[in-house]
Amino acid sequence: SSLDAISAGVLAIDHSSGQQLTLSSFARSRVAAVGEDFVVTSVRMPSQNWSGAVRISGDTLDVYALTDAGATLVSRDAVVLDSPPLEDLQPSADAVITLAVRHETLSAVLAAAQDERLWLVGK
Repeated sequence: SSLDAISAGVLAIDHSSGQQLTLSSFARSRVAAVGEDFVVTSVRMPSQNWSGAVRISGDTLDVYALTDAGATLVSRDAVVLDSPPLEDLQPSADAVITLAVRHETLSAVLAAAQDERLWLVGK
């Protein structure tokens, strides 16, 4: 197929150099690309709770809640859809991060974010 046949949108899959792309490789938006098992939410987080993981591991991360007993996994394979540019971050500043998390984990993610216990961890 030709490039003209590919509709506007974003890549819906990870790909590597030289890999063939097909029409099913694309989705209409990044939200649509994460799939039906996910819901999108935005949370406010201190920069140190997410920026290192994004810088080192990319956009697919695990979400943990820190408690007195330690770290608890609250959502596996979350996708960072939007965040401030890493170059512009101040270490102590909060930022709004848009995440796609699995439907069944949304309430735990939001509760941890409300209590300022949310951390993103690289895979």
